Amino acid sequence: MSSKTTTRMRSSLGPRQFASEIIATVIVLIGTTLCELGAVQDSYYANKKNILNVYVVKIGWLWTTIAFALIVLRQTQRNGKFATKETYTSILRYALATGWWYLFTQWFFGPPLMDRVFLGTGGYCAHYLTPDQTLFHPVSGEIILSSAVCRSSKGLWRNGHDPSGHVFLLTQAGTLLWHELQPTMTLAELKSSTLLKSVFTILIVFWWMLLTTTLYYHTVLEKISGLFFGLIFSSVYVLVP
Repeated sequence: MSSKTTTRMRSSLGPRQFASEIIATVIVLIGTTLCELGAVQDSYYANKKNILNVYVVKIGWLWTTIAFALIVLRQTQRNGKFATKETYTSILRYALATGWWYLFTQWFFGPPLMDRVFLGTGGYCAHYLTPDQTLFHPVSGEIILSSAVCRSSKGLWRNGHDPSGHVFLLTQAGTLLWHELQPTMTLAELKSSTLLKSVFTILIVFWWMLLTTTLYYHTVLEKISGLFFGLIFSSVYVLVP
């Protein structure tokens, strides 16, 4: 199938093209509503040490990269070669997605964007024994400006607005994988292709963990803001069709 055909299919699919954004939004709304109504009981997934959180979400971009590599392999098999416009465009979108993930969760000229939002809304790293006191870096003595450093110093992120990094990651990753799959995917191929089944397994786990995150963690606004920042990536599919 030519890249021109793929582009035409991508632009003509309508709502199906944005199914992942719709699914993520519905999941967040349902999970948040159940949480606020107190209709959620403790479960295995309420524990941050559950196996999917530790070995999937905590290294979520690695799993996203693996799933994306499987999608590229599928494109190569279908087109008979790697060097096609379709594959190069997909890799460009993956690079943009990785860049946005990195800026939001890892580094943005210092603390990542999510930490800058937290600090800018009055948040600080507090000592776990004296939560009203700011915790300083044990070596440099400076104020801690990173959530990762705060956790490693046994501190607590306090008071500010903390956009849900889990909701952000799972929303953006699901969006990337779905958009790269759906233009040429058929139900028959999904049933017969091991590659597609593998990618869909990762996608379903992401959606499941998105639900458990919204059921047990963060405030309403923190979940909504995590969703918002995750959905920003969708603009890539308008700019780089």
